[in-house]
Amino acid sequence: MFLDKYEPQGYEGFVGNKQAIADVKAWAENFDKERKPLLLVGGTGVGKSTIARVVSYEKNWQINEISPDEQRDKESLEKRMELFVQSNSFFNKRNLFIFEDLDFLPVKDSGASSKILEIIKVAKNPVIFTATDVYSNQKIRDVVNYCVVVNLKKLTYLEIQKKLKDIIAKEDIYFSENALEMIAKNAKGDIRSAILDLEALADIGVTEKTVAILGEREKTDNIFSTLMNLQRSKSLTEGKRIQDSCNIDYDMQFAWVNENISNIYGYPELKKAYDLVSYADLMRNYIYKRQNWIFLKYYLMTGIVAPFMLKNKKFAKFNFPTFISRMSKERSSFSKNKEIAKLVQKLIRGSSKRILNEIPYYKQYFESADAEFLQSRYTDLELENLEKLLKIKFKLLAKEDKKDDKKESNKINTKKIKMGFDNLQGKEKQKEETKNNNAKASEKDLTPTREKAKQTTLFGS
Repeated sequence: MFLDKYEPQGYEGFVGNKQAIADVKAWAENFDKERKPLLLVGGTGVGKSTIARVVSYEKNWQINEISPDEQRDKESLEKRMELFVQSNSFFNKRNLFIFEDLDFLPVKDSGASSKILEIIKVAKNPVIFTATDVYSNQKIRDVVNYCVVVNLKKLTYLEIQKKLKDIIAKEDIYFSENALEMIAKNAKGDIRSAILDLEALADIGVTEKTVAILGEREKTDNIFSTLMNLQRSKSLTEGKRIQDSCNIDYDMQFAWVNENISNIYGYPELKKAYDLVSYADLMRNYIYKRQNWIFLKYYLMTGIVAPFMLKNKKFAKFNFPTFISRMSKERSSFSKNKEIAKLVQKLIRGSSKRILNEIPYYKQYFESADAEFLQSRYTDLELENLEKLLKIKFKLLAKEDKKDDKKESNKINTKKIKMGFDNLQGKEKQKEETKNNNAKASEKDLTPTREKAKQTTLFGS
């Protein structure tokens, strides 16, 4: 994945938030003096987890972490944290303990936050917390106050665009400037989502059409916050209010829930959640088939709100619905094949449907086709399009070769014209000579007749 492949390996490779990076660097250098944990606060995709990993690379510390999908009750945290914050790793490296999404502690805290505070006060090893909103959960207030807090701002679209261009140059991806700007602006400061969008379009090219398929990132931001708030909600009434505030259509909300519900629950709650989702799907089909919109509220409650009301929820990261990504790839692939079919129809007569089924054979044909023949049937722009669409390289005549051929043909044509002119002049001379010869011959034939005529005239008189 591009996220792993192009993750910064040092402070210099990090995009934006220069002051925050300087503060983090200063904390890492002075940790032995102050021995206070670091809290990174910022929105989704600004690079909180990445900065934590960069610190470990720079200081050669061993990472140990608690991710959002792990148990966060008092007993589990005590077992995990106490071991790593007090001792070195097996390789005699210093442990760096990363605690992601501190604000996602269980609703029923049962002493988890107080245990965290107790552990970090006596910790010998560095601890980094990350959080999106430190004010939403009052139970972590004491932990927040004890930490060195560094706030990360959302990145500008120009900073995101610069990073995307670096990746494009290394991956050799076809793109247009306008389309790249669209991705950067739609990300709304979330560089992670921008890189994911770029990777989704890497095989088909980054154009305005393909970017439009992905839709605006503003909607995705809203669905992220909607799902996170639904996870925190304690009642159906609160959940319905959160769902109503979402600005994307109902079916897209349902698709997000269906995609991510398996990350939130384990058995047997997952079975109950999927039962609710399947009932909602049946209800949706009934609404569209009968156009009976009275059942819409039941569909929304059953398929979007109710799945988040079960017990033993895990806080997990949400993924974009995979079937939408597959559909966009299939759609772009079909449109690409249609363009190929149109170009092939300049060579042969046949329906687009038949040609679409025979694309691989035409690819083989174009790879072995005669260059002069192709250049006689297609313009240079059409040949460039064929190369991009079929991912092949034609052995075409260079422009200089074409000019030389043209000069040669012009010379030959000039010679032919000259020869033709000489032939024409020769024929004209020949005609003139024949005419003169005929005139002389007729003059000789008429001489005796004239002599007789003279004699007759003389004797007759």
